[in-house]
Formats: sequence, C-alpha cells, structure tokens
Amino acid sequence: MLGHAGSKSETRETVSLLSDGLLAALRDYWRDYPPKKWPFEGQDDGQPIAVRRVQKVFERAVEKAHLRKRVSIHSLLPFLCPPWRLGD
Repeated sequence: MLGHAGSKSETRETVSLLSDGLLAALRDYWRDYPPKKWPFEGQDDGQPIAVRRVQKVFERAVEKAHLRKRVSIHSLLPFLCPPWRLGD
C-alpha cells in the first residue's frame, strides 16, 4: 500500500510504500487512538507530536536493536521518500 504525507512547506506530497506489517500496526493504532486532527497527536490537544518525542522513540529503537553504527532520525529518509525526491 502507498502512504501519502503532505507538508505545509512543500507543494508536492511524499509517497512511500508501507509494508503489510506496518499497515496493520497503523490500523491498530488508529483504531485504538482515532486521530482528531493529526495522525500522531502530541500531549496538547490539536497539536502534532513533538519532533523531539519522535527522536527519542527512534533512539530507544536503535538501543533495543543493538545497532553499532551511528544513526539518526535522518537515516529513515530513504525509506520515507521515493528515490527521485532525494535530490530535491
């Protein structure tokens, strides 16, 4: 399945492939926590999740995976953007 993500600063939306497992996890999450305005809401009603919160979740996932290579949240970019967008 294709996932679509838009941005206020971009005129084009980002399209990415979603695995069956990720799609099932997202459907479970949205069934349990239906979004009001944002797909992933922050602590304050009507606000998106904070960038730092996403970074912390990523850091914990890296620790749990015992990755030796240094990675950052930007390491996910090739998986979130189609290859033709990376040069933009």
